[in-house]
Amino acid sequence: KMKKITTLLIVCLLSIVYAETTRMKAGEGLQVDINSETGQYSILVDGDIWFTSSVTGFHSNNQWYTTDNGLKVQSVKKSQGVDGTYGNYSMLSFEWSSSVPFITDIITYEETETIVFRQEFPEGVENTAVGADDDVVSCFPSLVAQNPLFYFSYAGIFAVPGVGVWGDGSYKADSSSGSPLAFYSSSLRTVLLSPRSNFMVGQFAISPSLNKTFASGINGQVLAIPAGFVHETIMHASTGITPAFLEWGHDLMLSYGKIHSSFTSDPFIQYLGYWTDNGAYYYYKTEGNTTYEETMFMIEDSMKSIGVPVRNYQLDSWWYYKGKNDGVSLWQPMPSIFPDGLVYYQNKINKPLILHNRYFSTDNQYLKNYTFIVEEKYTLPLDYQLFYDIMALAKTWGMQTYEQDWLITVYQGMKATQNNVTNARQWLMAMGDAASDLGLTLQYCMPLPNFILQSVEIPAVSQIRATVDYQPGNDQWKIAHSSLLIWSLGAIPFKDDFWTTQTQEGCVYSSCYEPNPLLETLVACLSSGPVGPSDRIGQMNKEYVMQTCTADGLLLKADTPAFPVDKTYLPSSGETTPSLIQVWHSSSSFFNASWHYIIASELEKDFSIVPSDLYSSGDYVVFDYFSFQNGTFTPIQFSEKNPLVIPAMKLEKEAAVPFAYYVAAPILPGGFAILGETDKFVTMSRQRFVFMNPESDPLTAVIQGTVGEKITISIYNPTNTADTIPVTSLSSTFTSDTMFLVCADNGSCQLKPEDSF
Repeated sequence: KMKKITTLLIVCLLSIVYAETTRMKAGEGLQVDINSETGQYSILVDGDIWFTSSVTGFHSNNQWYTTDNGLKVQSVKKSQGVDGTYGNYSMLSFEWSSSVPFITDIITYEETETIVFRQEFPEGVENTAVGADDDVVSCFPSLVAQNPLFYFSYAGIFAVPGVGVWGDGSYKADSSSGSPLAFYSSSLRTVLLSPRSNFMVGQFAISPSLNKTFASGINGQVLAIPAGFVHETIMHASTGITPAFLEWGHDLMLSYGKIHSSFTSDPFIQYLGYWTDNGAYYYYKTEGNTTYEETMFMIEDSMKSIGVPVRNYQLDSWWYYKGKNDGVSLWQPMPSIFPDGLVYYQNKINKPLILHNRYFSTDNQYLKNYTFIVEEKYTLPLDYQLFYDIMALAKTWGMQTYEQDWLITVYQGMKATQNNVTNARQWLMAMGDAASDLGLTLQYCMPLPNFILQSVEIPAVSQIRATVDYQPGNDQWKIAHSSLLIWSLGAIPFKDDFWTTQTQEGCVYSSCYEPNPLLETLVACLSSGPVGPSDRIGQMNKEYVMQTCTADGLLLKADTPAFPVDKTYLPSSGETTPSLIQVWHSSSSFFNASWHYIIASELEKDFSIVPSDLYSSGDYVVFDYFSFQNGTFTPIQFSEKNPLVIPAMKLEKEAAVPFAYYVAAPILPGGFAILGETDKFVTMSRQRFVFMNPESDPLTAVIQGTVGEKITISIYNPTNTADTIPVTSLSSTFTSDTMFLVCADNGSCQLKPEDSF
């Protein structure tokens, strides 16, 4: 009797405590106001209501159970604690009155502008499907925008970026599109939303079955939700789209224990390679009447003869056995391709390989020994041992990275990937775990946005393709927006292969003309990922390629890939709708000094930026990289008072893409600037300048290279009146793997060999 009275008292106290709106703060500017009686809530940013809630609920047995048709709050609980990822938190939990137990939680964090929305199904739910992948079977949160907002998101294969005005009908959400989703204001205050778990079935929808409500939930084709299933959605606020993505991704990586892939994660990211995939000259094509084995040896000999330091090779789908529907039947080299086998090939070239794989055919030779789900056209391998066995064998051939292609084909071509909450994840986790256990890395190709999200749970995924297959003359060089997503989640974007010269007769494509070889090479370098030229023997432009790397093939990179400048997400002057303006930016930083790399293309109007647009400050000198290459140096002062104005560009069909590339070097305490290695795209790469303190006296930089390699460093010193052009070029040759740049405070600099320093 006393227990019953105590229970009633607690329930009464809870109802009294939560009868009014509860305000929960997340960091400085994000908060949620919650009505505990109805479960309705509002999201406020800096005190303004950005969103109110719509419905909460789930679908079962051809019926929605929502707050609009009888779903009521049964009990409310408040708790506090410490999260290992985000720190101190407060949580409000709602248990709902329904035919099956259903719980929703709102969790806010004291130290970060982050809210987590959680759905819990303690006993599961049967017969959930609504039958379409543009709908969901559960709904929490659901949001109604209360202010005019813009949005930025991704859709479809290779996560194609899209921007628009929220509510104008342009946003697309289904199992393949719509997440992550950034809402932002004209001041670039940003709220970013994505699944925090169950990435392969968690999604957003403009729900057809919930009166076009924006809803976060589980794929509308899922047949049942198992007991104990929990799904989370994360909301993170920041100022600026780039900071919002980087902070959100950092939090997700912490949640799953993923360490960001580095520029030394695998040799394909670290060193110059050669590629044979779609777009390459030797894609399903050999040189003359030779075998593929002979052609690959000829490529290696050619690279050595012209002095291009290729350090690794990619072998695409042309080398292994195919079965039904052109799927892989046996992932081993065909004798017609490599008569002496891949071990022989590897022993001759002694260079690491990245090996391509596609979907397994329905008649593949692994079916009887490993676990697959087999459907009409495709199969889903769920067996860790399968991946371990094929990768272990390939490792003996010299494979260091396994490239899994055709991801979208398997996901969209099978029911099992979307009608079950665990199958797709199990497939990818089996692949990733096997690679990790063998010390290998993975590249994802043809991913949807959910695959990129899922990679945060898979440490082996070091690189992800950022755009569609290269073809001579197409515009797949536009990778900056997808690079932001990939990098934010711990992987490194890959542009794909490219040609470095314009015409390569006899190719297998509809056009054998590439109008933009210099742009292709520059973008590959600024991607921070693999650089993989794919020219015909005798056609490679060495001058272009060597601007990406050192004499021994070490790729020279900025600190991050080039991302869009944040103000490009806003409408241009006189416009009301944003568009994807192609002005990108990256940097190299040493202590509190940063060098900035700015690429702009296809500008219809002049575009103006100041250092704060690049999340930087101070005074800079800017130079046009290609004008400098041609012997013309026109210093441009760059500061908050002196914007860099990038002129509009003339756009012509069928012509080369117009683009410009600028480098901004900081004015150092002595009034001079180190322009850097001005014959390399990334003039101040940390792969070359391994240490520098710009405020030391004298300024000293440690520079690395290869014995016999010549290096030229350019110094801008406007106080040097002895020269008409205030630039000094210092040249030296490495006698060991290290030399030093030493600069006095008046800008007088010297290159010194290691043994004389």
